[in-house]
Amino acid sequence: MITARELRNIIAVMHSIDRHEIEEAGYDMPDGSWQHFQENPAERFLKCNDECREAISSVINKRLRGE
Repeated sequence: MITARELRNIIAVMHSIDRHEIEEAGYDMPDGSWQHFQENPAERFLKCNDECREAISSVINKRLRGE
């Protein structure tokens, strides 16, 4: 189980992801999806496909590791 602090960090990272980071992680996010992600990253994450979720997760993990 993750702690409240870890969850807070994940949410904070989601709100600061840049589009190029998702693209570098291997997913070309369409404009409409990107706009939705900017407005509500958690909701977009839950609605996107597996490939998209993997790319976003990769960015989050990379940031949390300090890379």
